Amino acid sequence: MKITASLIWTPNPETMCCLVLATTAEVWMKQQWKHIFEPFYTDQRDRKGTGLGLAMVYGVVKNHDGHIICHSKPGEGTTFMIHFRL
Repeated sequence: MKITASLIWTPNPETMCCLVLATTAEVWMKQQWKHIFEPFYTDQRDRKGTGLGLAMVYGVVKNHDGHIICHSKPGEGTTFMIHFRL
C-alpha cells in the first residue's frame, strides 16, 4: 500500500487550501459509500479498526467550515480532498 499527500492553495475570493491524501489501498464497494463517515462504521472483517477515523476527520473538517471530497475506483485506489478556509 502506498500513501501520498500534497497541499494545494486554491486562489479564489475565499482563500482555501486543499489537502490531498491518496492511497493504493483497497477501494470501497458502492453500498459502503453512504456509511464511510458514520461513527463506528468499519469494513474490516478482522475488527482491527474502530470505525472512528473518518468520522473524526469529518467532524474536524466541518467544524472548520471545510468539506471533503472522496473518490475511489478499483485499480486506482482512494483519494480524499479536504478543503479548508484560511
